[in-house]
Amino acid sequence: MFLAPADARAAFESGTVDAWAVWEPYLASAEVGLNAHEIANAEGLANNYLFYVGRREFAENNSVLAHDIIDQVVATDAW
Repeated sequence: MFLAPADARAAFESGTVDAWAVWEPYLASAEVGLNAHEIANAEGLANNYLFYVGRREFAENNSVLAHDIIDQVVATDAW
């Protein structure tokens, strides 16, 4: 069944569902907060995409730093 992340977490936590197909940051939150364990992933099957998020105010007030962070992420990915 499809559930929004918050509803899926509640269903998983209560035992209403036995497994949960999820992505970050919900995976890490479940691992830490619920002692959940990954049983499978798409490694070798599909490209995984990462998302970097920040507050708009930070990005607007620190545009040079925000670009530096992105440049470092790109350099790390290339490495």
